[in-house]
Amino acid sequence: MNESTTTPISSLLKSLTDTTNDISPNDNRDDSTETDEPVDIDIDDDSEDYIPPGENETKYLLKQGNGSKPLIQCFWNGTRWADAEHVLVGRKFFKKELIIISWNVCSKETNYENRIFELGKFVRAYDPDLIAFQEVNSDILKLLLNQKWLREYFVSDGEGRTLGEYGNVIFSKVKFFEINITPLESKTERKAIISTVLIKGLSPLAFGTFHLESNTEDMSYRASQMQSYMELTKDCPNVILVGDTSFTEHEKNQSLGNRFKDSWITLNHQSSNPSSGLTFDTFTNKMARNGSDLKQLRLDRCYYTHESIKPIEMNILQGEISNSSNEWVSYHYGIMVKFGLKS
Repeated sequence: MNESTTTPISSLLKSLTDTTNDISPNDNRDDSTETDEPVDIDIDDDSEDYIPPGENETKYLLKQGNGSKPLIQCFWNGTRWADAEHVLVGRKFFKKELIIISWNVCSKETNYENRIFELGKFVRAYDPDLIAFQEVNSDILKLLLNQKWLREYFVSDGEGRTLGEYGNVIFSKVKFFEINITPLESKTERKAIISTVLIKGLSPLAFGTFHLESNTEDMSYRASQMQSYMELTKDCPNVILVGDTSFTEHEKNQSLGNRFKDSWITLNHQSSNPSSGLTFDTFTNKMARNGSDLKQLRLDRCYYTHESIKPIEMNILQGEISNSSNEWVSYHYGIMVKFGLKS
């Protein structure tokens, strides 16, 4: 069933009665007992998911831009976040649908601990396969990686080396086949993070995130950055790109060219609701109102190539922590997109 809604997700959170899987913001755990010794991982050589060392399942697809570098992804080895280069399990999705979440987590506001703890509960409720966070700084990354539910994922940066003042981080339930970071034309050191993941019965999927230049007057930089994403993924048959466009009202109809479609428009092309799809709304979100002119914009978007993948549901995740105090996990709303995969 095709469906797209702006949904309070309190009903989803009611099902998460077991909160022992998370480390609360007040959990002062002692990390001194952690060791640098990796744990052993059992590998079933007969498993369909097993890829012997040195056996290339597919060619690398991502284009190399000026200054592109591969990232060293990390995984939780049972003791700590560690280099995942030699992990030979969890290499492929065996699914007909993928759930993706993207959220600008707001590096500017304080009270990180409570916000990121609550953010984790919102995201975890959907059990996403791929996650993209924007505006992650080193403090936010530590709080994310301390949440036990995220230890089921591979992460693009387990130490914050790529973040600078803040940056983007992606998570996947399977190991990234390749993952690159590429500097963009930018006044604020914006970078493209794009990966490929393998899916049984389907050509590799490129999954990336963006946080385009933020200042209102920087339309030319945003246009250049969008062009870079198109160039870096042009050899990939299946692509999903998510993140914060920073578009102004004058740019709201911008696209990624004819090859890409916009998930929200695909699912809501007949909608007459002017507030449909808003992810930045100073009228409803107290954090967005702080220091900003009154705005209602669909800043956060999900673009996809439309040959083998199709959005079948999309929700706007408002992330209100408390009705009484008007607290939010971020000044942006998140987006959740469920894709059907056509082999």
